[in-house]
Amino acid sequence: MPGVGFIRVKLLQVDKGDAVTTSEPFDPFVAVNVKETVNSPGQKPQYVQKKRTIYPEWNTCFDAHIYEGRVINMIVNEKPNRMLAEVTISARALADKCRDGNISSTWVRPRGHCNTAYRYSQ
Repeated sequence: MPGVGFIRVKLLQVDKGDAVTTSEPFDPFVAVNVKETVNSPGQKPQYVQKKRTIYPEWNTCFDAHIYEGRVINMIVNEKPNRMLAEVTISARALADKCRDGNISSTWVRPRGHCNTAYRYSQ
């Protein structure tokens, strides 16, 4: 399956939403999983992670090639290892966000948002 470019994602900051009270120290980190869609006859498509999870620091970038069916899963955790929120979005959708400008706010579940910067290259 030929690639159609790559997306560079820079993680800027996360809004903690209501998950953490203001009196608690807030030290989040992000886990990023890049997954591929695998189709099996007679079954629903499944997402398979072929590369290991990465943990980019805030204000750093990671790259992902854009292929049909590729998704990027970002999980916001707080130390020691408490999940606060997550989002899964297709690499193609991230590339499409680049047409509207470089900085975007990605909503994460259950609440809050993650400010990210995107750059698409062919």
